[in-house]
Amino acid sequence: MRLAHLRWFVPVLLTVLCLLSGAAWAADEEVLREELEELRSRLFAIQQRITELEESLEEPEPSPVSPAAAREMLLPDISVIGNVVGLASSDKRRPGRNEVLLRELEIGLQGYLYPQVRADAFIALSEMHDYKAELEEGYISFLELNSVPILRGAPDGLSLRLGRKLLDFGRVNPIHPHHWDFANPPVVVHNLLGDHALIGDGAQLDYLLPIPQFANLQVGVWRAPHHHDHDDDEHSVHLGAGFEDRLYTARLWTSRPVGPDAELELGASGAWGRGEAALTHDHEEAHEDDDAEDHGRDRIRLHCLDVTYRRWPGGYRRLLLRGEALWHRRSNGEGDTRLGHYLFANYRWDQYLDAGLLYSASQRPWPAEGRDAALSAIVTNRLTETTALRLQLDRARRHETGRATELWLQVIWGIGPHSHPLE
Repeated sequence: MRLAHLRWFVPVLLTVLCLLSGAAWAADEEVLREELEELRSRLFAIQQRITELEESLEEPEPSPVSPAAAREMLLPDISVIGNVVGLASSDKRRPGRNEVLLRELEIGLQGYLYPQVRADAFIALSEMHDYKAELEEGYISFLELNSVPILRGAPDGLSLRLGRKLLDFGRVNPIHPHHWDFANPPVVVHNLLGDHALIGDGAQLDYLLPIPQFANLQVGVWRAPHHHDHDDDEHSVHLGAGFEDRLYTARLWTSRPVGPDAELELGASGAWGRGEAALTHDHEEAHEDDDAEDHGRDRIRLHCLDVTYRRWPGGYRRLLLRGEALWHRRSNGEGDTRLGHYLFANYRWDQYLDAGLLYSASQRPWPAEGRDAALSAIVTNRLTETTALRLQLDRARRHETGRATELWLQVIWGIGPHSHPLE
């Protein structure tokens, strides 16, 4: 090729090559730009996800309960307790004389609904009510109010119970009969509190006082069920506290160690409210006056002091000394204060055998007259933690029938956690 031709061919070739390389670079740049935009969108999505996760970690969990624990909370603890008694009595007017009866069958359903929130329900089928199912207790307990998210501002040591329960009055009243240390309630409990005990529907606040020594204050507002306790004499004398409608309760109790192996517990309780008018001529006239509602309803005040001493000498051995004194006043322009008390001593040799003495005496609530008393010797043999055999010998003196000797045989059996004794 001639040099003259090369002079114009080389520049043309270089120009063509530059154009082609420019087009290639432009195509590569477009691909790179698309890939970069895709990477940017992916990075933005990842950043959004990280932000969402960080925000979720900062928010409180809806419930501090693991899935396994939540499943367990759906299954309540179930207990069944039977209380069988046999009675031989020299008092021919004594109900259940020379018979063996299932006094009560109790079914308990208990469990946690949430940490520090517990539900308890007890259904009783008793011989007294022809074994018809009756709700004995059913309540929810907020054991620590400040553990519930909406109530986190509540003070420490404050708890709340809502529903129906045996009222915290004295030592015997809030305990179910199958957990008593005796087959038959003390005379003062029967006379001044009644066979149904003090029970109510309402609310109770418990406050663990912020002091070095243990002290607990309980205050409640209740509506009493309409039970009527009658003695089995011809006059159908009203026994028991006699509250109708609303009542108020308060209890302060404290406990402190006494030496290395003993403790002393002191308590004071009160209950205030109104009851239906007592069965007297004056009150019958008051019932006829519809404009004098207050005159037809008695004012009732009930007070109790209790003391308990426990000592554990060693092993399973335990000495228990307990006493309660009750004052009952029922009045509507007149009336009187009636007194009662009991003293109980019990010694446990081992986990199977214990024995005790119980003395109780009480007047009857106004307007009833008379005074009853009983001295009891009690021996209990616990076959297991939930099954016990008990013999109780009573020497009683009643206002209507005089002196009587009675022998009680009691068998308590249970299945489930509620059947375990409290002490």
